[in-house]
Amino acid sequence: AKLERINVTSNFLGIWHDPPAVDPPSECASVSGEGSTSTLVQHEEVHRKASTSSLNGSASSSHAPLVHSLKRLYLGENRLTDDALHPIMHLRELRVLNLSFNELQDLPTRFFRELTQLEELYLSGNKIASIPTEDLHRLEKLRTLYLNGNRLITLPQELQMLRALTSLDVGSNQLKYNTNNFEFDWNWNFNKTLKYLNLSGNKRLQIKVEKRQTYYGHGPPRHPNAPSSNLSSFTDLTQLRVLGLMDVTLPTVRNGSADTPEEMDDRRVRTSASTVLKMSYGIADALGKNDTLNMLDLVQEIKIDTQNVGAVFAMFGRSQPLRPGYPGAHANRLAKYLRDRFVGNFVFALNNMKYGDDVPDALRRSFLEMNRSLIQ
Repeated sequence: AKLERINVTSNFLGIWHDPPAVDPPSECASVSGEGSTSTLVQHEEVHRKASTSSLNGSASSSHAPLVHSLKRLYLGENRLTDDALHPIMHLRELRVLNLSFNELQDLPTRFFRELTQLEELYLSGNKIASIPTEDLHRLEKLRTLYLNGNRLITLPQELQMLRALTSLDVGSNQLKYNTNNFEFDWNWNFNKTLKYLNLSGNKRLQIKVEKRQTYYGHGPPRHPNAPSSNLSSFTDLTQLRVLGLMDVTLPTVRNGSADTPEEMDDRRVRTSASTVLKMSYGIADALGKNDTLNMLDLVQEIKIDTQNVGAVFAMFGRSQPLRPGYPGAHANRLAKYLRDRFVGNFVFALNNMKYGDDVPDALRRSFLEMNRSLIQ
């Protein structure tokens, strides 16, 4: 049997050792004597060659068995440092690699060279300040990339080469760069397949409308790969299901709103600040395997009466997606109906509580009223 999965999440691992070297075939010499034949093994030569065999060897015989079998490696929530990356970066059959919440700072320049089968890569919660770009284009199968909670200031232009990328989380970094400078820095408009994009928590990131003359007027010639739309817009990402822009400074268009896609039953767009009543909060989510949005969040300040204010934190949705076979049905149609109407009904119920009533009574009346409105 071949080992394909290792999960050592939430331990105290500080190092990931190189595997033991694989000894090459012994070199032997035959000595013939009268009436017998003996074999002499050159032990010193074998030992010398074995000591130089490592995971870096060019011959396939020098690679440990895990190099050819391991597909899923979960090392999150440990104490791994940069020294642990050397043996990991040679596990060429990996599909999923989770190194989140460790002590990583600098990824090796050739970190992606042999990880060409990667489909999911999680590097959240480290101290990474830059992403190596030399072999980034080799990750042709990478669908999910989580880099949130690091120290990134810019995102490399080479991210646009990840043609299979559908989920990208770079929230809660220190991003501060010109998103229109697409020849050197990354812009989302080059990754049309994105379904999940999170930029929330980058309080220094300002998305500005580019000057049209740079591409269409008398300025420098337009880059051949530049999208035809406004580079500050998100509306061309037609497959988006979740767009996180909390704390990000956005440009405004003529009607005074940001140039973002419309929020719908199957699309969540977050553009608010990450504080409510002076309390900080955040949202952690993912699309999951089915690439659909099953839950909708609600965070909103409410004014109960002239003297009291509060806040509502709520989630609406289904724990499982709808079964196939329901034409026109969508998992979040009811969830969005409830979320859009809950606050108004809840505040009304709070302000009309009778003597002896409590908040649970107001909640019950709120849902009863929404249910009545829904079936009318």
